[in-house]
Amino acid sequence: MPTRRDLRAIDASCTNILTFIEECDEQTFEASIVQPFTTTLSCGTEVELKEGGADLLVTFDTRLEYVDLVTACRLQEQRQQINALRRGIAKVSS
Repeated sequence: MPTRRDLRAIDASCTNILTFIEECDEQTFEASIVQPFTTTLSCGTEVELKEGGADLLVTFDTRLEYVDLVTACRLQEQRQQINALRRGIAKVSS
């Protein structure tokens, strides 16, 4: 199963931000993070991580959920392209 280490290989900046969000104390979080439940994909498209996420701000208490959702979303974003590649290779090699 892919992990945040795998995400670091794709987007180190995103991983650094997620680590900060995960590890900061409540005072630092409240002073520096204003983030809805959205993330930006590699192609620049912003996506909601949960229904209504664009209108729902991450709080200190929900920050770990946010980190998990971003990690899962970012690690899954390439799945469609990888599957298409696999199908193409299978056609060529068969």
